[in-house]
Amino acid sequence: MNLRFRRKINSLSMLFNGHYLDAKALYVLRTGKIPCIRFIGEIDGPKAFEYIKENFAEEIKQGYHHSYFDHDKKESLYNNIILVMPNERMIELSSNYCYLFHHAGDFEWAARMCEIIAGFRNVANTTTTTQVVGFARQAEMN
Repeated sequence: MNLRFRRKINSLSMLFNGHYLDAKALYVLRTGKIPCIRFIGEIDGPKAFEYIKENFAEEIKQGYHHSYFDHDKKESLYNNIILVMPNERMIELSSNYCYLFHHAGDFEWAARMCEIIAGFRNVANTTTTTQVVGFARQAEMN
């Protein structure tokens, strides 16, 4: 069982899963370890990315971008960005979510980054819905 996790990845099909790189497969490929993952949803991804670029630029070792061209805005916008950082850390950012990847002993970094990125919550895109629990009878059924 332990030998499975020590083998070198020979097939790149797992790495290119979906429309771009699979960040979990990239983490395993780069570190040889399974990551711990934190998810932060409902964020303003572009604002979070600008903050990370400004405050952690020296820590970003590599960046992988998946972008598209918006004809209305006449500019390239990103779908998601994967940032490779030292100490077996990675960040995947999209327009509305973020994944933090780290090794098992790095929970302090993950908690600190989670607090920072959660500060970019996009309240405008959150909707509140009332869920009805129970049974509703039609008036015709009485």
